[in-house]
Amino acid sequence: MLFWIYIAIILLLTIIILIELFNEKDWRKQIALAMLLIVFVLRILQIK
Repeated sequence: MLFWIYIAIILLLTIIILIELFNEKDWRKQIALAMLLIVFVLRILQIK
């Protein structure tokens, strides 16, 4: 049960990061958000 809650929280944060990525105008912040997004996607896929 705790595993699914963890995945749900990570999925919610990933969606928020995606929204921010497309709304951001500064390319440096976009790169930082993209790097963070990679980490979160790997966590969702259980790749460490």
